[in-house]
Amino acid sequence: MLPDSGEPVLNVRKLAVLSFSLENNNTGWAAPLIHLFPNAEYLDLWTLYTREGESPTQNVDLRDSTSRLIVDSWRLKGKIWQAKHGTWSSGLRYLRVYSIVDLYCLGLSCGVSRLDMYGASPSLDITMAALSDCRPRCVWFPIASISDFDDEVTTLMTALARTRSVTHLMSDFAESVMTYSSPRDLLVRLGSLLRETAVSHIVIHIGEKEFPGRNNLFGQPPWHAAFILRSDEERPEALELLGYNNTKIHRVFVHHELSGVRAWEVRRLRTSSNMDWEELDSARVREIMIAEGLTRHDQ
Repeated sequence: MLPDSGEPVLNVRKLAVLSFSLENNNTGWAAPLIHLFPNAEYLDLWTLYTREGESPTQNVDLRDSTSRLIVDSWRLKGKIWQAKHGTWSSGLRYLRVYSIVDLYCLGLSCGVSRLDMYGASPSLDITMAALSDCRPRCVWFPIASISDFDDEVTTLMTALARTRSVTHLMSDFAESVMTYSSPRDLLVRLGSLLRETAVSHIVIHIGEKEFPGRNNLFGQPPWHAAFILRSDEERPEALELLGYNNTKIHRVFVHHELSGVRAWEVRRLRTSSNMDWEELDSARVREIMIAEGLTRHDQ
């Protein structure tokens, strides 16, 4: 159990909490973390438990009015405590939570530069409120299935379009999505959603498993690309699909698992739907990813 009292640990900058329960349910979940670790900058947070050992954010059905009242009450507790006692004064550089519902229930009143989350939510107002609480600049999330895309990812992208704080987007495409669906159609849909957002940098992580059209869509892996002549025809189709009619997109990164990252940058916009892409060398890719906070955390 963690209390919102006692001697703070001032020298902790990185904090990983697999699970914790509250000593006092009235404080909300952010309170003990803020009080005990006021200088934390990187927070890896998993399961949230009440004093009684319950986890109201797990498998919650937000269509149920009682469940919705419960998560709303937890968010309110966090807001009230922070309004009275304060929050992380400089915000968090990095926060990883299990789901957007966990983030909502934290009720943060500080900024978060990079937000990683494993589960989104089909609830638009929950998603928008959670993102508005911390206004992340960069968001990472996985796409595990087409049904995820149809419900949660579409909702998340709609929320990004309305909240406007996220300019950097990272996503892992599950091998099952690539193998048993149409990756091209997925990119077309993602590109359409991106046009409504403020996203300028996007990172796509794909596994090593082969699937039809892989190289045409995403390009050769870095180790192979180093030995071939690069031309306009060899540029991945993903660049055009994600950047079509999008004046905000600036860089696209494709992370090939185990092989490294290739990246392209828009150099000149000929028309709203025709972009001039230039591939970046590997040293420049590493430099940009570090500077922009796009390095891959241990998932």
